[in-house]
Amino acid sequence: MTDNNDPDKNEITVETASDTLESKKETRNDDLLKEPVSLVTKKKHHYLILAGLLVVVAIAVIFAITISTMSVNLNFPPIAGVSYPYTTTYSVEMEEGVAHEIGGIPIVFISVDDEIFLKVGEEKVRMEIGEKKKITERRAKITTLGFLVFDTNFMILAQYLGMSDTDAIFHISLKTSEQVPGYLMDRILPADITAVPV
Repeated sequence: MTDNNDPDKNEITVETASDTLESKKETRNDDLLKEPVSLVTKKKHHYLILAGLLVVVAIAVIFAITISTMSVNLNFPPIAGVSYPYTTTYSVEMEEGVAHEIGGIPIVFISVDDEIFLKVGEEKVRMEIGEKKKITERRAKITTLGFLVFDTNFMILAQYLGMSDTDAIFHISLKTSEQVPGYLMDRILPADITAVPV
C-alpha cells in the first residue's frame, strides 16, 4: 500500500516540476535573445552591401566626369633644354594630295620622282628617299576638371621611304620627355592615317 502522505516524495515531485518550468523559461529567454541578434546581423549585412554599391556608383560617376572633362592640347611651345628619353617609331602611309594631321599640324605632300615636297603647317619641306627630318617640336598638356594631369615635350621626326601607288611611306619617330599614355599617342597620330609600330 502506497503512502501518499510521504513528505519527501511530494517535495521531490514539486522540485522536479519547478526545475522543468525554469528550464523552459531559460530556453524561451535564450530564443528571444538569439532572434534580435540575428536580425541585427542581417541589417548590418544589408547596410554593408548598400554602402558598397554607393561607393561603386560614386567612383563610376567621378570617373565619367573626369573622362568627359579631359582636354588635350598639343600646341604649347616646348620647354628648352629638355631631353627625349622615350622614342616610339611607326610605319605610316599617307595619301598624296590629302591633308593629314600629325601632332596637331596639317601635312600635305606631292611626289616628284624620288623626292616629295611637303607643306608642314606653313613651312615647306623637301625630302629625298631615306632622308630624315624633324617635323615639329612642341609641348602637350592634358587637363581635367581644371587640373593639369600630364605634361610632356614631344618631337616628331619623319624618314621618307618611298611611294607605294599614291601613298607615301614614312617612318615617323615620336620622341617624348615623359612616357606617353595611349590616348595621347592616339591624338598625336590620329586614326585617319595607317600607323603600325616598328
